[in-house]
Amino acid sequence: MLFRSHSVRCRIALEPTFVVPGTPLADLHIAGLYVPVSLWVVRQAAERIAAFGSVYVGLWDEDLHPLAVPSSCANCQRTLLDALQQFNATQDWSDLKVAPCECHG
Repeated sequence: MLFRSHSVRCRIALEPTFVVPGTPLADLHIAGLYVPVSLWVVRQAAERIAAFGSVYVGLWDEDLHPLAVPSSCANCQRTLLDALQQFNATQDWSDLKVAPCECHG
């Protein structure tokens, strides 16, 4: 999608929240009051904002040793992470087409 007033295409950084030790969010997580979204939600959000421009999905690789990150079940976690990483490299939406999993209903 081009912004009509400037005729420019957006570059979007989708940065799913992860929990870093020593933060107020970590306190909420430890108390059971916050859980990061699932990787399926991250995938879906990236897909839905595609029309606005190129999308880069942040994958908490800042070496902050998070307590919790967006995740899914053991059966699809690696597949989803690999798909998101591949998509970041190619911007090809077919990279996000992964087989459904029973954890995602």
